[in-house]
Parts: sequence; C-alpha cells; structure tokens
Amino acid sequence: MGPAADTTTAAMRRSLNLLERVDYRLAQTAAEKEEIYRLRYRAYSREGMVKESADRRVTDQFDDLPNTWIFGVHLFGELFSSVRISLLNSEWRQSTSAHVFGELLMPKLDRGEVLVDPSRFVADPDKAGRFPELPYLTLRLAYMACEYFKADLGLAIVRPEHQAFYRRVFLHETVAEPRLVPGLARPFG
Repeated sequence: MGPAADTTTAAMRRSLNLLERVDYRLAQTAAEKEEIYRLRYRAYSREGMVKESADRRVTDQFDDLPNTWIFGVHLFGELFSSVRISLLNSEWRQSTSAHVFGELLMPKLDRGEVLVDPSRFVADPDKAGRFPELPYLTLRLAYMACEYFKADLGLAIVRPEHQAFYRRVFLHETVAEPRLVPGLARPFG
C-alpha cells in the first residue's frame, strides 16, 4: 500500500471516529438558541460578514418559524458548529432562500415540490481548524433532512468562493447569481 492509500485510510478512520463522537442537538431552549446566536456572531464577525453589535448575536425572522429547526453540532461535549434547516412546501413558504430567491423557488412550491433549505451554517472560528471534517459533519444534517422529508430539492445558499466546493463535493448546481442576504455584508448564491 502506498502513501496515498495510507493517508486515505487514516482520514476515513478519523472521520468514522468523529461520527461516533458527534452529537447533533436540536436547539429548543432559549439558552441553547442564544449560544448558537452568539456562535453565529463570532463566525460572521471573523469573516467580516456582520457589523459590530453590542449584543454580539445573529438571529433573524426565520429562526422561530414552525418549519425551521436550529441544530448545534457538538464534539466532545462542546458546540463546534450550527446549521438551520427549513422545510419548504406548499404550506410553509418562508426561509432565507425563499426570501432572497423567491422568484425561483415559489413556482416549485406552487407545483407541490418539497424543498429543504439549510442556512446559517457556521463553525466556531477558534475550533473549526482542528477538524477539517466539520463541514461534512454539519451538512450531514441537511442531507438527512432531505431524506427524512423526501425532498424534491436540497438547497444551499453559499458565498461565491464556496460554490466550487459544493459543486465538487455535493454535486450542487449554481442556479442564481449571488445576492445580498438581509443582515449579512456579502452576497450569497
């Protein structure tokens, strides 16, 4: 076995070990949500995505909708990342992507399609570098939601510099030019 195979095998073992240690927690209490809102602020601040604010938290009108679930991804008992999952269907039509790209998504909902919209994917800027697998562990929730809800389409609202990663790893297609998302300083596509 050559060095490349050894490296691949070691990476796979590490990923499987992390899957045993990851804890996906639905944020249900005010304190759990507050911890995630503060994580969002730290992550977005580090990237220059939000203006400085005294309350040091990022939340919006989509966080408390009945079609939305906020998850914290914990490793070794600590919050490392978070993602918000929104379910869109003919009844539930509100989410970040529906707000920003409504003209593309509303016709799909009118046809009865089911969409899963993961948004507010953030990782703790002080911890994320320790685990390059963290994006995969976090976005696993979105793919599980697509399967659970039997979605016709899984969305990803991402910055332009991350679109190649989503195309290569998750086989996503870019369907719209980047636009500003309310509350954030740079566009997402």
